[in-house]
Amino acid sequence: MSELRATSERMTRGKVQTMKLTPILASIATLAIVITGASPGLAAPDPLDLHTPAAELRVSLGRLLAEHTFLVMEQMRASGNPAPDLKDTAITVEANTKDLQAMIAQVYGAPAGQTFGDLWRAHIGYIVDYSIANQKGDEASKQRALAALAKYRDDLSAFLAAANPNISAAAEAETLERHIEHLISYSTKDYAKAYDLQRQAYAHMFTVGDELAAALIKQFPTTFTGDKVAFSPASSLRVGLGRSFGEHAVLTMEAMRSRLTSSADGSVVATALDGNRADLASWVAQIYGAPAGTAFDALWKTHVRAYLDYVDAVATKDAGAKQKAVDALLAGQHELAKFLSGANPNLTEAALESVLAEHLRNLTGQVDAYASADYPKTYTIVRSAYSHMFMLGDALATAIAQQFPKEFPTGLPNTATERAGGPVSAAGAMLISFGLALVAAGAAMLARRAPFGRRL
Repeated sequence: MSELRATSERMTRGKVQTMKLTPILASIATLAIVITGASPGLAAPDPLDLHTPAAELRVSLGRLLAEHTFLVMEQMRASGNPAPDLKDTAITVEANTKDLQAMIAQVYGAPAGQTFGDLWRAHIGYIVDYSIANQKGDEASKQRALAALAKYRDDLSAFLAAANPNISAAAEAETLERHIEHLISYSTKDYAKAYDLQRQAYAHMFTVGDELAAALIKQFPTTFTGDKVAFSPASSLRVGLGRSFGEHAVLTMEAMRSRLTSSADGSVVATALDGNRADLASWVAQIYGAPAGTAFDALWKTHVRAYLDYVDAVATKDAGAKQKAVDALLAGQHELAKFLSGANPNLTEAALESVLAEHLRNLTGQVDAYASADYPKTYTIVRSAYSHMFMLGDALATAIAQQFPKEFPTGLPNTATERAGGPVSAAGAMLISFGLALVAAGAAMLARRAPFGRRL
């Protein structure tokens, strides 16, 4: 702790390295601009400026933290057997850790980034140790891992609180405790419970990302400009769609692995995919009305079913069934593009087909790579597929916010910035404003249901 405290003290004395925009955030911003640009992208030029430095920080933190949770759970799963892809799950977890460490280093300097990285890696190791001990029934090793995790929780919460005066060490410790509980509970042999916990843990990390982003934005307002945009209803729509589409990518990977290896969790993964599909359909229903939500649900169900058929065909080496699944995926891609472009004038069918085609290449590519035991390629595609779905969510959210600027404004409503007890946090304001926006959107869409029904 002495080195940690020394680093933290240096930071609190003002020796902080700031930035205009980190390379990671800049790359995301560039991709977002391309995907929403006039020529190759989905939507018309974006007059909303949703991609402020503060907004990119919020999106990137949530995306990377949620990916961490999924990848660590995959590493825990692989360590139990051990599975042939164990080494590659660990390598992929490390790649995610390096991305998170780079974000800390860009804000607070390389020494602080290294301290964070060391702490972060330690907790991953303790989680895997706990999982292995739990599967072996080694109670002594489990208790050692739990004690180490408790120390990690206190050390990381102290580090973050010392680095940023807007972070409460006690509150952060509570947040980290919930993250740890999710991960250690995932080692249960009850698959239904495990996937329910995974979905909770995945969603929880976006809340963690929001809290950290709010604290960083408040500490460095001239670096992370555009705070009102970052926590506006429009940006919350962007985060929400990215979260749901990203989870789809996560679950399709797990379904692929499960079906190719004839794992006992196969039916439970399919149930989790159904839950994610319902979430996506709910987004459509909230924005365009219940009939549109039902229509999207049917299209997405066909998409998922065709993908699972492709996995099964690869597993059984049935070339005919594989081609049939490919044909179904391509047909579904066309129908989804037609549906979405019909709902929103800022989206073109051709551009949507192009973006969805990339999604299909990722889905089928990871299956083919895993089936041929090319695990490095598999996990490279997995990370690419996950990030790509956030770009899809970004483009759709931008187009929807352009279509319904009153329902999804890019600034925080006045009612969300203050309350009787005083000012609320940026994350709290985001939740209030997004709730108000959904109420407004729901009322507005009821009036527009007939026209959208005809267009869809």
